[in-house]
Parts: sequence; structure tokens; C-alpha cells
Amino acid sequence: MENVPYPKEAISIFLHGFLQASKLYRDFYIIVILHMSGFLTVSYLKGITPVFRVGIAYFYTSFILFFSYFLVLTLLRYTKIRLKGTERPFLSLMQSYYSALRNGHRAGQFLNAYCIFIIAYTSFSIFKSTIPKLVPFYADPAIADLEHRLFFGQFPHELFGWVYQYEYLIVFLDALYLGWTAIIVIFAFYLSLKKDAKEQIRILYCYVFGLLVAGNIIALLFSSVGPVFHGSFFAGIDAYDALNLTLNDIHARTSGVWAVVLQGLLLDAYSNADIPVSGISAMPSIHVYLAFLIAISFKKYGYTAFIIGFSYAILIFLGSFLLAWHYLLDGVVSIALVSIMWRLSSQLSIRAIHRAQNE
Repeated sequence: MENVPYPKEAISIFLHGFLQASKLYRDFYIIVILHMSGFLTVSYLKGITPVFRVGIAYFYTSFILFFSYFLVLTLLRYTKIRLKGTERPFLSLMQSYYSALRNGHRAGQFLNAYCIFIIAYTSFSIFKSTIPKLVPFYADPAIADLEHRLFFGQFPHELFGWVYQYEYLIVFLDALYLGWTAIIVIFAFYLSLKKDAKEQIRILYCYVFGLLVAGNIIALLFSSVGPVFHGSFFAGIDAYDALNLTLNDIHARTSGVWAVVLQGLLLDAYSNADIPVSGISAMPSIHVYLAFLIAISFKKYGYTAFIIGFSYAILIFLGSFLLAWHYLLDGVVSIALVSIMWRLSSQLSIRAIHRAQNE
């Protein structure tokens, strides 16, 4: 195996690089540990058992998607080597991976970043699922009333009533919304591979803030269920009841609006601990927050990339209230939060890199 390092050597170099690179990500590990320990302490003091099942499910899903994406990249790389006519293509493939491991700091940077994505999302999911036990849902009537006033006696989805006449447009929005988790995991993989440490750290700050502060703490302060569950927890609003009926009718005709299926599971899981899904929480919308974070991060790649990212974010925003998952204000608050955090994260990333370099 000429020019190919022994696996033990490569792994040793990688582990050293991982530990060295972890200095750059120390603040994130501390934030996640403080977040989870604080949450568990409050839960214990209130005599509440956290809902771990959904966090564990997201943890496994992230790893499955991670290895699926890694396998696809490996197959593409192997195919490229074969097309070049390289002798002993498998050996060449192994050599490329060993070389990557020998670049210890770079490989360590990748693994640290991806670990942050996974553990932050797992922590977020467990906290989110436990919110109604900590603070019972209460904010929906006020949010719904505010929206009704802001839109001069109508609800936001009613302004888009014409959209529901095009059934497969709703199916398309639902498919985008349903595929959000896979997009986020792919984005995490892509970001973890970034060589630009400043940009990577900046986006990580926005990501961790979005999940742990916006998606947990702010969600706890404004504990709410969203339009789809409004009638199940509060006095019914005819406009929301009509919206749910419309979505169910479209699903009955097309079998393509999986939002109504998932919404039913979430409602059942609220009172049945045996169902492996959970997480009713509306304000703010993490779907919208992370979709706009992706759009902002695409800006540096040029106009076309930004338009693609921004279009995706807008469609997720529209889907959030047209599919009854969220109030429109949930998305507006999310857009404001990601905009504020994007500005703050620039200085935070510079300080993190400067500190790591001087340790």
C-alpha cells in the first residue's frame, strides 16, 4: 500500500486533530450542556419526566441520513475514480480517505461541527416535546386575535383562499415541508465540510441560537399549539375549522397532504406516551427560521444560489400557515430572529476563532 498511511496512524492523527479543533467549538458544547442540564434540573424540580423518545428518534434519523449521504458521496467518488481508468480503484478510494484522516485538524473540524448539529437538535427536540408539561398551552387565543386584527378581520390563510383550488400546489408545499428535516441534515453535512471556519462558526451560532433559544426558551414563554390544534385546546375558530376540513378533503382526493396525517399523530401523542412522535409547539417556527438561515448562508455563492435558497425559504414560510402548522406571526418572528442573530454572529465567530488561536 504505497503512499497509503496505516489505519492506526491515520486514526491517531485524526483523534489528535479532533481534540485540537474542539477548542474552536468549546462554547457550543458548553451551551448545549448548560441548556440540557438546566432543562433537566427544572423538570426534576417540577416533578416532570422529560419526553426523550422524539429526541432519540431524531438522533437516530440524523445518523441514518448522515451515513446515507456519506454512502452516496463514496459511490460517486468511486465511480469517478473508475471512469478515470485508475488501476486498483478501491485502493485509490481508501487512499483518499486515509489522506483526509491524516489532515487531522480539517477532519476534526468536520466531526466537531457535525456533532454540534446532532446534539443540539437532539437537546432541542427533547425540550420541545416537554414544553406543554412545563408551561401548558395558553398563547393561541391572543396570537389568533392579533392576527385577525392585523389583517382587518381576516385570518392570513383566508387571504390565500385561491391557493386551495389548486390541489397539487398544496401537495407540493406539503412535500417541501415534509422534506425539511432531510434538507437540514444535508445542510449540516455540507456546512461541516466547509473550510472557511469563520463562516462555519457564524452559521453554527445562528443554528444553535435558533434551536435552543428561539425553539425552546421563546417557545416556552409563548407556549402555543398553532391553528391546526386550536379547536382541540381552545374555543373553536370557524376559519381554522374550515381550513382543517379543506386540507383533509384535499388529502382524501390526492393522498398527498401528509401534514394532516402527522398532525393527527402529534395530537394522539399528546395524550398517548406509546406513540413515538411528539412536539406540539408553534411560536416561533423553526422550519421558517432554519429555511431562512440556509437562504442567508447561500448569499455568498452568488445571485442564483441566493434566489434558490430564498425561494425555498419563502415556500416554507407560506407552507407553515397554509398547511395550518403555524400562525403567520410565528414565521414573521422567526425571520426577525434569524436576521438579528445573523448580525450578532459575525462578531461572535471572530472572537471564537481568535480565542482558539491564542490558546
